[in-house]
Amino acid sequence: MATPAEIFNLANLNIFRALGDLATFIPVASAAFEVHALVSSSLQPQPNGLNSETWAQQMTVELLLPEFVDAGPTAGDVVEVNGGKYRLVVPVEDNGQIIKFTVVEQ
Repeated sequence: MATPAEIFNLANLNIFRALGDLATFIPVASAAFEVHALVSSSLQPQPNGLNSETWAQQMTVELLLPEFVDAGPTAGDVVEVNGGKYRLVVPVEDNGQIIKFTVVEQ
């Protein structure tokens, strides 16, 4: 019988696959393959003086680590999803199941 942690992880992966879009992952050093990805855009506050703030847009891509057989995603790799291409820049979160990178649109 599966443990509660295993059940939770499986549910988490299934939810991600249901909500994510099918994407093409293009690593720097090997052949492209299909993965599931979530692309997000958010506004980030940036300090600018004593009483004011400017806003910067931050784009991120989340990927399922179990979909990577040989090596995980690294900076410089590209994700193509819904007609957009995004180059991975810096990993900002990694819980062992899902990894989130900041990205730049190409």
